[in-house]
Amino acid sequence: MSSIRDLLRECTVRVDIGDQPSGTGFFVTPGTIVTCAHVVEAVLLGSRVETPSLAITDWQQERLSVTLDPRDVWSDEHIDLALLRIDRGLERLSVLLDPDVRERDEVASYGYPRKYAGGVPTSLVVEGEMGAPQRWLKLANGQVQPGMSGSAVVNGRTGGVCGVLKRTRDQQTNLGGYAIPITTLFRQAPRVEGENERVHRREARWIELLPPEVRRLRRASQQARPAEAAPDHRFVISVGQTDDGWEVSADVYPEEQLVGPVPIDLNSVRRQVARLFRDWASRGRVQQSGGEIALLGLILSRAVLPGPVGKRFAELSRSGSRVALALRFEEETDLDLIQLPWEHLYYEEEDSADQEPRTSSRGRFLARDVGTTFARTMSRRPNDLEDRGRRSLRVLVVAVRPQGSLEWETAVSEVDKTVSELTALNDSIKLLDIVPMDQDSPGIADIGKISGDFEVVHYIGFGRFSAASDQLALGGDGDLGIEYVDPDEFAQALTTQPRLLVLQLLKGSANELPADFSVFASEVMQKASLVPAVIASQSPVDARTAVKFNKTLYEHLMRGTPVDVAVQEARMKLAWGRDSVSPALIMRAPGDIRLTASIREGRRGQGSVGVDAAHG
Repeated sequence: MSSIRDLLRECTVRVDIGDQPSGTGFFVTPGTIVTCAHVVEAVLLGSRVETPSLAITDWQQERLSVTLDPRDVWSDEHIDLALLRIDRGLERLSVLLDPDVRERDEVASYGYPRKYAGGVPTSLVVEGEMGAPQRWLKLANGQVQPGMSGSAVVNGRTGGVCGVLKRTRDQQTNLGGYAIPITTLFRQAPRVEGENERVHRREARWIELLPPEVRRLRRASQQARPAEAAPDHRFVISVGQTDDGWEVSADVYPEEQLVGPVPIDLNSVRRQVARLFRDWASRGRVQQSGGEIALLGLILSRAVLPGPVGKRFAELSRSGSRVALALRFEEETDLDLIQLPWEHLYYEEEDSADQEPRTSSRGRFLARDVGTTFARTMSRRPNDLEDRGRRSLRVLVVAVRPQGSLEWETAVSEVDKTVSELTALNDSIKLLDIVPMDQDSPGIADIGKISGDFEVVHYIGFGRFSAASDQLALGGDGDLGIEYVDPDEFAQALTTQPRLLVLQLLKGSANELPADFSVFASEVMQKASLVPAVIASQSPVDARTAVKFNKTLYEHLMRGTPVDVAVQEARMKLAWGRDSVSPALIMRAPGDIRLTASIREGRRGQGSVGVDAAHG
């Protein structure tokens, strides 16, 4: 069985500069590493021509590239902290941060001294906190060696990291050393505290190893903030056209605060996005590193989070609040703007007025951020729907399988795998009832016969863009036993409208231009006026991605988690790539759409609801 010291080693990295070990660092969020500023000083002092390379080596001796933004470095001798970033697709386990520390606490560290580049553990004792201006922790009874700067200091009493090892008191003896308190990190980088907390709400490995009394107190203090709790703020962005151009405003709830309107230049957005797409097309593909997608997302976020709107959003984010972000467009807004991939919004606070978008390591994708949820909405005002108190959830699966073509065999097998794994959730999630339709490929007439007994209709199939329209495949008399329907036809067929519609687009024929189901879904909601929310793929995914998304989605829905939070959690489970933030959520109105009663509500009654013990 793992111990906290085992997990500490897994979270710790060696910082290499110019291919030489320079110090130590550790993950505080899945993509963020903390180290000391003096460890990376050589990188900051290098010229453009001669800047040495910067990389990290993990506990398994895997070498990874990192980025360093000068804004994430605090070189003051009394602070001496820096943040490094890795690509989101390489996210790792994070330490648990806890600033609680007392005199005589026994602490442990793991670092990479220059003499032992493979890493060594160290045990120390806290003597106390030094006075101003240092405010360091003084540590004794252990040998701190050069190269260990930037190591995490874990408190054995609390099980959390309380400091960052700064330097030794005597490298030849066990006099110990000095550490920077975690409270200093929280002051310099306020977002880290909230992000670290949310990471450990989702990933329980470290929490499960805490001392029993610490774990009990921690759970008691967090009962009011589970994933299914309401957000602290709703931030509804509205984009509309005026006689002179476009403007953006934001409604902030519960404050009922209006920010803006702010004039924006969406023509510039059009040009920048078009230029980016042309560049991608010229190379035949999009790079999977995330940098190019982040650049697209940065262009989009600067359009809808300008000036005071972005400033207010930044204030809420820095406070550690959970923010439900919703984006809406006025009816007269140009269709080509509405159809941009807004789920790729990449947000970073602007320190300059640069017109040319450039990404840095400080940004984050809002559709898969731990402190935010992202959805599109059709209404400006929240409409918190009442939880009907249901304990169970019934889901109808509509799966389409083209027949009679070797070209489609792989696509059909992907449908079969997705449906099989989806229905298997019945065995692992209590009170979840997922039922495939009897027909092998239901047609438009079968959609009209769907019973009102199902709260969710989950479509798994294919779509194409043809005749300037996004279309969805159903069974029919056409080639391969399918026919394509437009949004009007599909909406009219939904005589009984579910509380949630899932439109999952799998990879089909390479000879057809795939549909964007988020566009299809938006048009469906214009007609099917009683559907509160639709989850829709913007681009085709494989079965593996679909299965991973579905499992997390339904686990959270059965816990009473609001739909927007469940979708956000499911997005974050996907591996990096074009489709990692792709599933769009379109809501009729921003608000608390819950399909089941929350776990906590269920436990007040005669039983519990949600996933079984093996699944959380």
